[in-house]
Amino acid sequence: MRGHRCALIGRVTMDLMMIDVSNIDNVQVGDEVVLIGRDGSEEISAVELAEKAGTITWEIITRIGARVRRVYV
Repeated sequence: MRGHRCALIGRVTMDLMMIDVSNIDNVQVGDEVVLIGRDGSEEISAVELAEKAGTITWEIITRIGARVRRVYV
């Protein structure tokens, strides 16, 4: 968020997760969060998420729910 990685708080559920934004100033409801891609100098890939979750990239990509807004570049 805003070029910073944020720690996950608790578990990811159906299509909801919480992140720790306490180190980022003036966070507002509606601020953009990048799940996969680049934000500033930080980048996270589906491959990295799969490695952290102990699964394969395909599972990460296909399990992102339809309610999550997507921006394709």
